[in-house]
Amino acid sequence: MRLFLFPISSKHTLVYAQRLNRQLANKQGYSERVTAWASKKWAQWEASDNRLQKKITGWGNTAFDRIPYQEWALKSIPPLSTRREKEELHGKAEVDALFPASIIKPADVPGLLRTVATERQALHRKWMWWSLIGIPFTAPVALIPIIPNLPFFYLAFRAWSHWKALSGSKHIEFLLDRDLVKLVQSPVLSQIYTASKLSSGDLDRLQKSAEEATTPEDKERRVMKTLESKGSHSLKKPIVGQKPDHLYVTDQTRRLISMCFGMPQINMELERASTQVSKLIAEDEKQEVQKSPEQGKKYV
Repeated sequence: MRLFLFPISSKHTLVYAQRLNRQLANKQGYSERVTAWASKKWAQWEASDNRLQKKITGWGNTAFDRIPYQEWALKSIPPLSTRREKEELHGKAEVDALFPASIIKPADVPGLLRTVATERQALHRKWMWWSLIGIPFTAPVALIPIIPNLPFFYLAFRAWSHWKALSGSKHIEFLLDRDLVKLVQSPVLSQIYTASKLSSGDLDRLQKSAEEATTPEDKERRVMKTLESKGSHSLKKPIVGQKPDHLYVTDQTRRLISMCFGMPQINMELERASTQVSKLIAEDEKQEVQKSPEQGKKYV
């Protein structure tokens, strides 16, 4: 397993895990099998001609988008099983933390990981139990014919989601407490964030080249070479004494990260995170505008 730190903005970072052992990644546990079955069934309902099923999936997708991106990211980190704990303690399973040094200082990485691991544990624990407590009260809905017991499925999903996120955060905390995380500055990740705007044709050709790569290292090398030839730009940095927030993730950033590291699912996670952070930035800017007239009155 390796961890990625993807800066969404100058104040928000998404931490995501990628499992490297193909055998372990392909070997699904009970939780993974249930999740795969539910995802398949959900996709069938989305493609169905049944109006009720389409409405349900529409409502569900809206609800999913409201779940904080931090929760989705924490669920990418596998729970700490007894076998995995032994492997990590004895050095059989290395855990690298890759980050773009062009944005994140190496000295800040442990603190960022610690914050991600601890800041939401109480919240996930609390709502996991409340979701479980609420499940029995949804039983009467099951008596209604034709209509599925949506409250039960929603609370069951939220309970599982909070448990998964809580388990992921505890895993990061375990790694940090035992100094098992190796910090790795990723040149290609830094290049992706500072890359100049590429045309759609350039991106398509780079996508094809990356797919032809025989190893992950070869794929990263091809992406790096192309981006270096196209030049780069500087990122906006916070000004000392002020608290601006700048979005770093673009459509190009998401696509490059996805193709470079072989993680098609990260595209959606980064899109969700950037959408949520954009709203936070807009709200902060609105509050600053509202404060400005009030502050000006003090000097009249």
